[in-house]
Amino acid sequence: MDTDFCLVNIRGDNAPQPALHPRFMHLNRLSILALALISFPVLRAGPDVSWTQWAQEQSDIPASPRITFGRLDNGLRYALLPNHTPPGQVSMRLLVLAGSLNERDDEPGYAHFVEHMAFRSTRSFPADEKIKFLQAMGVSFGPHVNAETTFTHTLYKLDLPENSSAALASGLRILRDYADGLVFDPAEIDHERGVVLSEALARHNTDQDRDIARFELFFAGTSIPNRWPIGTESSIKKASPAGLRSFYDAWYRPEKMVVVIAGDIDPAKIAPLLQTSFASISARTVPRTAPSLGALEAPDKLAAEFLPEPRNGVQSELGTVRLELRPPDTEQNRLKALRFEVANTMLRSRLNRLAIQREGPISACNVGDGYSFGHFRQLEVVTVGDDYKWPTVLATAEQELRRALEHGFDVSELAPVQGGFRTQVQEMARLAVTAPTADLASWLVEQIEEEQVPAFPDERLSRVLKNIDQLTVEDCRAAMAEAWGDSPRYIFMTASGRLIKPTTRQIRAKYQESRALAVASASSLQAVKFAYEDFGPPGKVVSKEHIADLDIWLVRFANGVRLNLKHSDLDHQALRLSLRIGSGRLDEPVDQPGLTNWAGAAVISGGLKKYTDDELMQAMIGTHANFSMNFTSVEDAFQISISPVAEELPLALRFTTAYLTDAAFRAEGSKRMTEHLDDFYNNLEQSADGVISQQIAPFLAGGDPRAGLPPRKMVQGYSIETIGAWMLPVFQTGAIEVALVGDFNVDQAMAEVARTLGALPARAPKPDLSSRLKLHFPTPPQNQTYTYGTGSKNKPVTLAFYWPVNEPVAMADKRRLQLLGLILQDRLRVQIRVEQGETYAPTARFSWSDVYPGDADLDCRVDVRSERAEKLGGVICELALGLGKQGVTAEELARAKALILAEVRRQQSDNGYWISSVLADAQEHPWRMEIARNLESGFNSATVAEIDALAARFLTDKNLFQFTIKPEYHRP
Repeated sequence: MDTDFCLVNIRGDNAPQPALHPRFMHLNRLSILALALISFPVLRAGPDVSWTQWAQEQSDIPASPRITFGRLDNGLRYALLPNHTPPGQVSMRLLVLAGSLNERDDEPGYAHFVEHMAFRSTRSFPADEKIKFLQAMGVSFGPHVNAETTFTHTLYKLDLPENSSAALASGLRILRDYADGLVFDPAEIDHERGVVLSEALARHNTDQDRDIARFELFFAGTSIPNRWPIGTESSIKKASPAGLRSFYDAWYRPEKMVVVIAGDIDPAKIAPLLQTSFASISARTVPRTAPSLGALEAPDKLAAEFLPEPRNGVQSELGTVRLELRPPDTEQNRLKALRFEVANTMLRSRLNRLAIQREGPISACNVGDGYSFGHFRQLEVVTVGDDYKWPTVLATAEQELRRALEHGFDVSELAPVQGGFRTQVQEMARLAVTAPTADLASWLVEQIEEEQVPAFPDERLSRVLKNIDQLTVEDCRAAMAEAWGDSPRYIFMTASGRLIKPTTRQIRAKYQESRALAVASASSLQAVKFAYEDFGPPGKVVSKEHIADLDIWLVRFANGVRLNLKHSDLDHQALRLSLRIGSGRLDEPVDQPGLTNWAGAAVISGGLKKYTDDELMQAMIGTHANFSMNFTSVEDAFQISISPVAEELPLALRFTTAYLTDAAFRAEGSKRMTEHLDDFYNNLEQSADGVISQQIAPFLAGGDPRAGLPPRKMVQGYSIETIGAWMLPVFQTGAIEVALVGDFNVDQAMAEVARTLGALPARAPKPDLSSRLKLHFPTPPQNQTYTYGTGSKNKPVTLAFYWPVNEPVAMADKRRLQLLGLILQDRLRVQIRVEQGETYAPTARFSWSDVYPGDADLDCRVDVRSERAEKLGGVICELALGLGKQGVTAEELARAKALILAEVRRQQSDNGYWISSVLADAQEHPWRMEIARNLESGFNSATVAEIDALAARFLTDKNLFQFTIKPEYHRP
């Protein structure tokens, strides 16, 4: 139950993967799991039920001394990790080493269904009392109490906002309930059945269809394609209390469980509590033998399949999988993995150089490697490109892989990759010191589930650096040759069925044609130095003010650049850098709506004047920088965001300043900008989100073209040159405000900004754009229906409700409206999800614009089955309007306050909050600092009477926009 309320997480083993090109983002979830299998013996799912060993007990790698490991007499294991970032918080996890692969043929979806029942009645908490109990502690259902079901495990997550004895005792009691205290009440099962079915509909999309088709190809003859954690509709409908209880009793056994606790704890005090809480758990039935996965059908030397999809662009996956048990985690095996990972990185770099060429054969790529289900080694090269050029897209992957296997790599390729790896592991070692507790808990669970020895990067730094430095190109070539060997190849190809429909025979023929061509060794790379060093005489500071209570420095340079600084040691040597320039959407040309949305893609794709795309890539590789620049447009500025470590700050500032002074907006970048745009719209237009952003958002803003997103056809006419002609003057003279939060020296940071952004020519103040701030809002009430096309069948109908607040509202009332939104969401959760089982993740909130006066609303969104949409729309209206007429209860308000105050404290312990919500424009909008001062009191002072008054004022039938968003199935 992750992300919203529940996630059916489909994953194999954790393997480090690079960030993907925007065009490749939709490949991420399962391309690493796309397994192609040769003929193997019958296998069984997961480890034996008696397995209770820690990985370090069978390894020459010592586990981290920071972690306390233990095992109770009943076989349950635990791992305790003290951590003080942020202070006072604790993350608890219960890992059950059983997932959907432990289901019998008559139990598809049972592991996931059982997980859902953990949030119904349990031994200590009847019905919905557990969630209400947690909310009163400041623990929100979804973000802080959640669960996930995968093929191999079920994981329960609980993040506590405090480490008091009472909170820890409550957390352990809840974990114990998950372990052996579930109550399978028939009425509650029937309600939750509807929630599970709703989740299946909500999560069904073309990505899932692709994943299913891939598994059916790769896993033919086995039960794996029929063990998707979400289950099947028929199995979910037939699930009985006895059947679910049988699965629960069989697999929720102490020897199959691990408790992980990380945070502000004393292990010496926690260990006895674990003994008290969990030692009495015992097996409730005889152990089951892990179900057979079956015998995999043996393909020939090359298996291929094409799947039509309702999106443009071909994606070709060339891979192989073989039977290979996950090797023990030893020093020698880690060295072998490093060699292959470096080889993969060099191969990926070669493909990336092809992808950035204007007329290159591909537009995106990735290289994957990992173990899945503990039994199979999967390798994969993925290339993306134009539909009609699919033979070239496939041949590029085949030839570049073969070039690496036959000729290996050049030392000019290895050196920068070694430098990048050194930088990366050094940064990981630094960040490990102050990693957030929740992240550490997740990392520790992954290490345990994947039988890896938990050891922190800083503890192994010298050994890893030595291994990196001793790598040779022959090591890497040999590692790649050993990994790929002569295993059968698999090709899984997807593209728009309206444009191409290659047959299996054609795909195989094109692959063989490519194989017949000889490939030469790769050319040596020329080292390229990052040339942007000197931007003129350093700027002079003309004012410097210290805001003592917030420890914020406000600095102004002679050229008008403003700088806001806050030192924070929340993340060791890590920084958050933000730069706002110009007026963003407010200054968008009236006759070119939506131009702002593609400014970032144009800037990045257009590159810098001193380099070709390939040279810029080589220059950045040569710097060994481990950060990326994100360029976005917000309502009133363009914004650049970078997260470097402290020693990278000079380079990050030079990199940013280079784009402001020498952005190229080359025509060569049009290819990547267009591909980014196509991918974005391909995904957006097949969802309710697309309707909301393209039709509902502009409607609610009175038709203002700056709201939401313009139609695809309109923005397709914008060239990179058009965007450049508009953006360059902004870069040259636009107002700049810089913010920096993190672990740095204030004086040194000011000096670095002075040498870069402070050295720029004088910046003009922001123009007066007040005439563009007024929106002409539509008049409620209105009820409208929209449709969108999708390639997935049986998608749910989305019901969206908006109660506008189109008038000036003081910040105090905005806080109270936020509390009202939380209470509305919880009533929706209780009535629509818990009591009626009609939906999966209802949401409600209050949101507003800081730029456009009166642009605010209370809104809620619910996804439901199409045949229930009309009736449930009435139920939701009645619920919300009832809240407006009858008000809230003191108990509801208390829980809402506890939730939001706990979140406020979490945010204030996060540098991301300070950079985005306070410092980014603290000089342009100094009231943000006052809000930061009064954030807790602004919520804590709210009364029932104040909430009721706002509910009565806005939650009325005369102030309602109701939208029904219906999917229409279109064959791919």
